[in-house]
Amino acid sequence: MERNHSVRVGDIFCATWGYDQTNVDYFVVVRLAGRTMVEVQQIAAVVRNDPVSGWIAGTSVPDPDRPFGDLMRRKVNTEGGNPGIRIYSFKYAFPWDGKERSWTRTAEWRRIRKTGNRIL
Repeated sequence: MERNHSVRVGDIFCATWGYDQTNVDYFVVVRLAGRTMVEVQQIAAVVRNDPVSGWIAGTSVPDPDRPFGDLMRRKVNTEGGNPGIRIYSFKYAFPWDGKERSWTRTAEWRRIRKTGNRIL
């Protein structure tokens, strides 16, 4: 069967999304299903806090040895030549390029700044 994409089992995909903050999620392909579909599972991340801003920003990389959640069957979109997977209506995942991804929690930061609470 000829597939319409180059995705392989074990490939890691990354989704960055959010409003007023940047969330980063990672997924691993666990099974190819038919010509256009794959099964993915979310995997944990190794998170590093930014040394200046602390817990409100940082970077992450995937931890493929720590899957969690249910398997999801999703269609691989190949428009533009780069495979993409629509995880949810607001979350698209693309092949991870091996680089750290930045995340933020700016919504929390605004609340803390406004109330005068301290970050410990």
